[in-house]
Amino acid sequence: MSDGVISPRTRGLLVPACRTVRWLLLGFVMLEVLLRVWDPMGMEYFSESRRYFESMVDHDAYGYIHKPGYTDILQGVEVSTNSDGLRGPEIDIKCDREMTRVLVLGDSVVFGWGVSHENTFSQVLQTWISKDNSQTKVISAGVGSWNTRTEYEFLKSKGMIFSPDLIVLVVVSNDINPKRVGNTDVEKGLLFDNSCLTSRGKTTQEIGKLWRWSAEHSFAFGSIQYLWKVRNTREKSQKISEDCLQWQDAKSALDGIIDICAENGVVLVPFLYGSIDGVRTDSVLALYDRHLRAAGLTPGFMPGVLFSDPDLGNSIIDRHANAEGHRIIGQAVFDVVGPILRERVGDRARTREIGGPVAGGIS
Repeated sequence: MSDGVISPRTRGLLVPACRTVRWLLLGFVMLEVLLRVWDPMGMEYFSESRRYFESMVDHDAYGYIHKPGYTDILQGVEVSTNSDGLRGPEIDIKCDREMTRVLVLGDSVVFGWGVSHENTFSQVLQTWISKDNSQTKVISAGVGSWNTRTEYEFLKSKGMIFSPDLIVLVVVSNDINPKRVGNTDVEKGLLFDNSCLTSRGKTTQEIGKLWRWSAEHSFAFGSIQYLWKVRNTREKSQKISEDCLQWQDAKSALDGIIDICAENGVVLVPFLYGSIDGVRTDSVLALYDRHLRAAGLTPGFMPGVLFSDPDLGNSIIDRHANAEGHRIIGQAVFDVVGPILRERVGDRARTREIGGPVAGGIS
């Protein structure tokens, strides 16, 4: 090339290259249109979850919670919160002293993402319990992406006003992922800068923001992100160890939950969101399993079919349990919690017969 004239050789290279780029762009646009019209993978999840998190209100201790009195349609399902910022109807904290209260604490699994409130496993649990004892109230305290630290901070600063007799703690494998807002025991700078989950420089973080924006606004990019996330999550999980700072902070919070329950005579029933075999291969859930057992607690597990049957999830992208999946979870939780509550009812009946005081919590 000289004097602004493109040589035949250069033109011979540029023309097919431009043609290739044009076809690639056309193919990308067609793919985007196809995915938006058909949406075979459930890409709507990304835009809907973004709307969900944008509706949150900040909290100094536990990071964030639903806006009180919030109502919206998310992923085709009506979602409404009470004055406490929790999904469901108002909670009467001055209920009868004879009423047994079960607090279910967790993240989007407990919240019931993608299913109606009446189909969440907390409500399934309520139905099963009510067949044994109508004097039992199940309170659902689930917020999307809460982790063990935020759940502890919520329980410490607010959750105990519901006077629970029993707490079902649902633990998922991302519960050690730290939040940038809210309390922590480990300094946030260490949690994020020296993370065993991520080790990214500033440039990489900026690229990550651009990529997330693209994935949120494009179904095609979102599909690519999903495939990358599945692979990356598997690799990250293999790096988790006892020395991981994120685990140290989560473990401290878990001990805090255990201590609160012990000090208030509350039975703690932890559930790991994985099958027995799945927990053995998930390094994060395995850490929770060992620590809970060392503390004298035997965690419950979820039925394996919940993770092996694709028909029990909302979509390919969104693996949150659907209504049938929640029914299975509710049954699994009831199988553990039911006998404990029956024993409590029996103890109270015997106490009334001898004229003694009624205990305030299950012991």
